[in-house]
Amino acid sequence: MTVNIIAYPPGGGGNHLRNIVSLDERFRDQWPWPWVIEQSVGLAPYDHPTGVPGEVHSLPGRNMHAVFTEHITQNPLGEYLLLGHFGELAPYAAAIRAWHHVQWLLITIDQAIDRELLRSRQQRLQYHPYWLDEEQIWLYRTEMYTQYFDADAAHIYTVPLHLLWQENIQSVLDHIEAWFDLDIDRPQADILHRKWRHLNFGSGPVA
Repeated sequence: MTVNIIAYPPGGGGNHLRNIVSLDERFRDQWPWPWVIEQSVGLAPYDHPTGVPGEVHSLPGRNMHAVFTEHITQNPLGEYLLLGHFGELAPYAAAIRAWHHVQWLLITIDQAIDRELLRSRQQRLQYHPYWLDEEQIWLYRTEMYTQYFDADAAHIYTVPLHLLWQENIQSVLDHIEAWFDLDIDRPQADILHRKWRHLNFGSGPVA
């Protein structure tokens, strides 16, 4: 079993990163239920946004569902990809602690530039203030996951938000692929990222 988990602050682009990581074929059929395929909005929000442009949720509503963790526990030979905010992942901490091999990718907001970019996008998406300089900053650090989820620090990879939001993320994807032993469709990832940046920032630079 290998469970790959993306943890990210609200508005941090976690669904976009998940869509890019999902370009690795191994995650295409990780769930057995037709409702996941039927309800998944997949990549449609990039071309046909139905909500606020720039939101690219992989599933409507919450990112985490109990059936996901139950399926992983009952089928321990698979390879899986999950994502969520800390508050979405926390209720499933007991299951996550029990899994044999968990690899984490944290989108961090330690630097002021990360929080300024995130604050700007959250305001545009009409999110509630998330106290970026107080509570949220602590929820996306390695020590929170080693202490709360019993994660192995050697299996946690962190990426500052501003690096994921930059125009060219190929070097970042180099590191992510190497860390998680992935094979991402790079041309398609580049297309998705250019579309995501255009939806969120127009044609200008992020910062």
